[in-house]
Amino acid sequence: MPQTSLQKACLTVGLATAWGAVSDAQADSRIHFETSLGSDLTHARLMLGGTGSGALLTIFDRLTLPGSGSGDIFTTIPGSGLADSFVLMGIYHGSGGGDRLLVSFPGLTIIVNHTFEDVFPGYSETLLIDQLLHDAVSPSDFMISTYALTAVGHGSGSMGNDFAHCAAFSLAEDVGTVRVGVFDVPAPSLLIAAPLMLLPRRRR
Repeated sequence: MPQTSLQKACLTVGLATAWGAVSDAQADSRIHFETSLGSDLTHARLMLGGTGSGALLTIFDRLTLPGSGSGDIFTTIPGSGLADSFVLMGIYHGSGGGDRLLVSFPGLTIIVNHTFEDVFPGYSETLLIDQLLHDAVSPSDFMISTYALTAVGHGSGSMGNDFAHCAAFSLAEDVGTVRVGVFDVPAPSLLIAAPLMLLPRRRR
């Protein structure tokens, strides 16, 4: 899997693109997330894309997600450009004391109670937490290199039925789930016209 460098600006490098959220008035699509976690997630990064060869991966960074709730990220990327899967990573502030690294997975059966370094040889949980806190590039490189192992399908036009299971380290603990759906945002002209179409005709 190729490594990449992501600048803070919206810039395409290799197979990955870094994006910031935009207002709903500017958006072409809406990424809706639903969380059921034991605590809030900060300094989070959400990556959407495909697992096939040459697939585009899109990263949204510096996110804060509620432990239990929902929210939206608006983007100018069309829904068709956000492929079919996602991975979430961030700093979890729940039980266990201190900052803990959270990573989403398709399932947790084989990793529960294993250390981060056991699950991801060659990577350091402590270092990745520090890099997230300082908005560094390396956590995105980590997500790209492990995407094929951690990606979970997202809904397109609906929330779908796939939940990502979230593990908080150092010893992997199941702390809940997250679900993602991608929706197209109607063009402003359609939003304006829709109420007019619903007005009843007056009798003369």
